[in-house]
Amino acid sequence: MVTENVRASEYQISLVIVYSFAVEKKDENGEGLAPLTLINSQRIQLSRSFIYDISRVSAMQKEEQLIRDEMKQEAAYRILHQVQAVSDAHDVSLPEAGSPSPHALLSRTTALAK
Repeated sequence: MVTENVRASEYQISLVIVYSFAVEKKDENGEGLAPLTLINSQRIQLSRSFIYDISRVSAMQKEEQLIRDEMKQEAAYRILHQVQAVSDAHDVSLPEAGSPSPHALLSRTTALAK
């Protein structure tokens, strides 16, 4: 959308994330087994529109970054919610928040923004 004075335009921000989730299983001797894929390739696509007023460039850049950050948070929430659901269904315990684990693998994550 272009206004009469061409000072504001409507922009769309898109975020696409493709991910999968696997856990590393161990046998009774502690030997590593092949990873168990719990989530095959999944895609999350989010879009937001906003009005960009070129007379307020600094404020618009901050607003755009805020929108991008909110989209990333929403995508992360969706991924974590699905990971928790499939982990519960397969009786897989996930590491505590803040403690990295080599047994939980989140792979093939791609984010594209326009």
